[in-house]
Amino acid sequence: MTDINPVFLTLMSQYKALCDAGQSNTEAASDLFNEAYGYAPDSFKKMMRDKAVELGLMPEQPDAYSDDGAPLYFMEKQCERLGIDPADVPEHLTRNSYHGPVHRMN
Repeated sequence: MTDINPVFLTLMSQYKALCDAGQSNTEAASDLFNEAYGYAPDSFKKMMRDKAVELGLMPEQPDAYSDDGAPLYFMEKQCERLGIDPADVPEHLTRNSYHGPVHRMN
């Protein structure tokens, strides 16, 4: 059994409190979830990814990979998939975007 990082549990508790207070669509909630995700166990990340694919929110295969093998998804392609104008994406959602070498899949 994998130990769950207590930082993940603390951050997710704080995120839940924001959601319970009706603040789930705020920049603070988004930032908190992103921080918690960095501490999440692999099983949580897989469950989130599988559900996003099932709901049609993410493609089955990434658009590219970083040098270290991390999957990458292009904002323009993601907006196209979801029918969103890239100009309407809040800045805080792209603040920590990857800016290194990209190995394209297609």
